[in-house]
Amino acid sequence: MITGMYQQQGELGAMDISRKLGIMIFSAVPAIIGGGIVYHFFGSFVQVIIYECVLLLAAIGCIGHK
Repeated sequence: MITGMYQQQGELGAMDISRKLGIMIFSAVPAIIGGGIVYHFFGSFVQVIIYECVLLLAAIGCIGHK
């Protein structure tokens, strides 16, 4: 019943956008810091790209999951 009120007022859509932006910001920190750590240990951008792709898939999975 409460979710029906939020859907009528349009607040549920705004909350979804806020959640998606939060996940994007939350994923940016591990991408930058983690990418540097991966590069430090492996010394190649190939492993950094692999790490970034795995992180991107995880973020997409969180955003797509409701």
